[in-house]
Amino acid sequence: MELAANDSATLDLHDELLGFHFYLGHIRKRFCNAAGDSAGITIPEDKQNDIELTNRFFRSDTVLYLFPTLSRLREYTRDTALIRKINRFEADNDDDVIKKYFLNAPPVAVLTMLDYFDQKIKEITFEVLRRYFKSR
Repeated sequence: MELAANDSATLDLHDELLGFHFYLGHIRKRFCNAAGDSAGITIPEDKQNDIELTNRFFRSDTVLYLFPTLSRLREYTRDTALIRKINRFEADNDDDVIKKYFLNAPPVAVLTMLDYFDQKIKEITFEVLRRYFKSR
């Protein structure tokens, strides 16, 4: 770990990944707020199937920036299986992701997808960093 602390590129990546996970949490909280939960934690029961709520939220100023972070992860691996996982996420641009995964989806499904993205990025991150540090 001391080696990592001295490696500014690794620290930059760490900061970017923390920011990314914070960002997904922020989108989740804003979405719950838009649904009527002032704490931003959950979707109120009467809004869980309100597809128009989802469409209004994602047609407004909501932008997902999944792909710049994934591109940075690619720099830290030569493993073809990991690169394929990253490429699967990068196949669509951010607008396509919103159309493909969020528009016309019930709000409860939106939370599931945000959690899915967060978990998949964590898995990819763990594998990339594990292999990166193992090779050092």
